[in-house]
Amino acid sequence: VPLIERPSNWSQLKFNEKINTYGKKLNKNHSIFADKLRIKEIIKKFNLPDLHHAKLIKVLNKNDNSLNLQELPKNCVIKSNNGWNDIIIVKNGKIDLMVCRGEKLNPKIQNYKIWKKKALSTFINEREQQYQYIKPEVFVEEYLGNSLSDYKFYCIHGKVQFSLFASGRFGKLSKNYYDKNLNKLNIRVTDDTISNDNFNLSKNELKIFKRMIEMSEIISNLFEFARIDFYLINNKIYFGEITLTPAGRNMNIKPESFNKKLGLEWV
Repeated sequence: VPLIERPSNWSQLKFNEKINTYGKKLNKNHSIFADKLRIKEIIKKFNLPDLHHAKLIKVLNKNDNSLNLQELPKNCVIKSNNGWNDIIIVKNGKIDLMVCRGEKLNPKIQNYKIWKKKALSTFINEREQQYQYIKPEVFVEEYLGNSLSDYKFYCIHGKVQFSLFASGRFGKLSKNYYDKNLNKLNIRVTDDTISNDNFNLSKNELKIFKRMIEMSEIISNLFEFARIDFYLINNKIYFGEITLTPAGRNMNIKPESFNKKLGLEWV
């Protein structure tokens, strides 16, 4: 992916200012990496045999306003490929959770039409403009669990700068930031609630963490900046997504000294 056009004061900008400038320049070339359906095929091309991803079950007919759960596995996830937080979780053959553009809907099958209309609408957001070029689809993938822990690696020019471990996505959210050597960082990003809990990793988990770093740096090497997201399930690394505009480019990083330090890494 080509480097973005830089303003004349680029070298003086802090990280949050650079991510904001970067996001404004993203275009159609970046959209395929934000496409939650097509990224499944792209990620295979990195030839990382120990990197797993949620298996695609089927692409749904987007002109059909009905949803036949009998035709789907008893446990699965329905998503849009072009939006933010469009998800239906099916457990034991029934809808357990229905969220569209971050808003919860009553998990009734008759609300699928409402969900689908919103989920398929072009995601036009001036802060994340790469999404508007994605051809909208609704697809079904395997259910990995809804109490997953997230491992997110913030990379500049193919090098991990810091990482985020988060748990409790659908409940009490816990977040901790670490450097590349798993030293806890006393930083905040946007409106984070930081947990005081440390991740006590076994030798095997530490090995897995190091492998996540290697994978992050291989995948992110395509971009000036990218956040590479993983899940850890039964000691297996699952790919989550490539995020080019975390927090919709609105990354308020504290302390300011860390924000400046990161800015210097992005040359």
